[in-house]
Amino acid sequence: MTMTTVPNSHIVTDETGKAFIAGTRFKVRFIAYAAMDGQTPQQMKEAWPQLTLAQIHAGISYYYDHQAAFDEEARKSSEQYARDREEAIRTGKQPTREQLEARLANRAAG
Repeated sequence: MTMTTVPNSHIVTDETGKAFIAGTRFKVRFIAYAAMDGQTPQQMKEAWPQLTLAQIHAGISYYYDHQAAFDEEARKSSEQYARDREEAIRTGKQPTREQLEARLANRAAG
């Protein structure tokens, strides 16, 4: 018996190596982050009804095949968010709770 490797037809990459669900602009990293957070494929399907379960499972598989790179990207992103937040607080650009509540009240009134 001869075995043939079948490529995953649900995943494509662009010229920079970013992975997408084939035929969409949906980035596999969103599926990877959901998997990191412990979401099930069914929960992802509910969040992204435009995707099939096969596409979601393909994205999860791609994540596990490239887990170190996705985990590193998530770590860097989290560190950058923390730096940006600290900078916003330090410079006074981070709104207070009271300011946010006032914005919400203005939106509701307007």
